[in-house]
Amino acid sequence: MKFLPNRWTTTSTMTGTSVIYLQVVPVGREEFRSPPKALPVRVTESKIEKYLRESIEARGGECFKWVSPGRRGVPDRIVLMPSPDKFSICAPRVIFVELKSPTGRLRPEQIRMHARLRAIPFRVIVISTLEHVDEFLCSL
Repeated sequence: MKFLPNRWTTTSTMTGTSVIYLQVVPVGREEFRSPPKALPVRVTESKIEKYLRESIEARGGECFKWVSPGRRGVPDRIVLMPSPDKFSICAPRVIFVELKSPTGRLRPEQIRMHARLRAIPFRVIVISTLEHVDEFLCSL
């Protein structure tokens, strides 16, 4: 029996990677069969950063890129979220966000800077997958 490629499908996994499956159709039938081999698709830091920025802006916040000349190890983004409502006694929130690829690691100067910011005390988080972005948004 012959099999012909039909279409590509993408599914997301809990580890932050996407998997592409090639579905094949037997000639003359409408049954789909997935091959046992899957091709991983990399989620890059820039995709995670774009998803974070768009998600924060959709919730009414701001997500600024932070570059500090002369200071190494500062987090990538500063997230500013308004208080829950205008009559709330809660202050607006400032969160520093370090973005990494799923395989990325913090450098020693980043670890030191995060400790300095937490000592002030500011909230500093490290995000390395799209699922981490969703968890962060739920915690706001």
